[in-house]
Amino acid sequence: MARVSDTIPVLYVPGSTDIGEHPTKESIDNYNRYFGADYFGFWFGGVRCLILNSCLLRHPEDLPDHTKLQDEWFDEEIEIAKLSSTHLLIFTNHPWFINHAEEDDTIESLQFVIPKEIRLKWLKKLRHSKVKYLYSGNYRKNNKSNAFVKINSSNNDIDTVDSNDVDIDIDYSKLDYKPSEIITKGLESGELNESDVINQDKDSDSDNDDSHNDDDNNKEKKDDTNDSDEEGFTNEDADYLGPTQIICTSISAPRDNDNTGLYIVKVQEENIQN
Repeated sequence: MARVSDTIPVLYVPGSTDIGEHPTKESIDNYNRYFGADYFGFWFGGVRCLILNSCLLRHPEDLPDHTKLQDEWFDEEIEIAKLSSTHLLIFTNHPWFINHAEEDDTIESLQFVIPKEIRLKWLKKLRHSKVKYLYSGNYRKNNKSNAFVKINSSNNDIDTVDSNDVDIDIDYSKLDYKPSEIITKGLESGELNESDVINQDKDSDSDNDDSHNDDDNNKEKKDDTNDSDEEGFTNEDADYLGPTQIICTSISAPRDNDNTGLYIVKVQEENIQN
């Protein structure tokens, strides 16, 4: 595999055929010796890519210490990527789900996917617009679907949305107004009041006279609200139906009723820089 191309790096994602459906310390050590780390991350431009050992996600009880290390690393990487990456991509051998994240586990699905309790724990953290795709294999056909679904309130049916139909990229250079101009126009039109806008240039000397008297009260109020504020804050977007999972078992595998396989992924070596 390392000789596929001189210009295309080959990276490995561990699966059950590599380290066993129930991995052991010995099987992981052996994998590390020949193929490298069983979970790791890398950058491609501004895109952060994370490779996970999904066997640990499926059976954390087999190697609790190793699973804990991966969990702590993954948790930290998610939050860093939300802040510093353009996009975040996740690669696993096992799919997170078949149709959507909240589907119930079945005897059949548990042959392939990460169990519901564990996947929901992580996919809720990944429900952020920077987390674009989940790539996986280990299924009998290729598939593409969003992690989360919306319920049609009229009949309680589940509506699925193809992420290709949703424009989530905003070109701020093409907006009619900058945020500061929107505030100015809102004040001029009367849609905003002065009290709605924080004026940082306002002279606050008159407020300073009374500020010392309120320090203790403000501190008490701040202490009372700190715990609830921190507990209530999550760096997630409840309206985001992604990330989108792409299951690519093989290029020749069928996708639903379409026998053409995966959409066709083309890699042009001349466009890849070392």
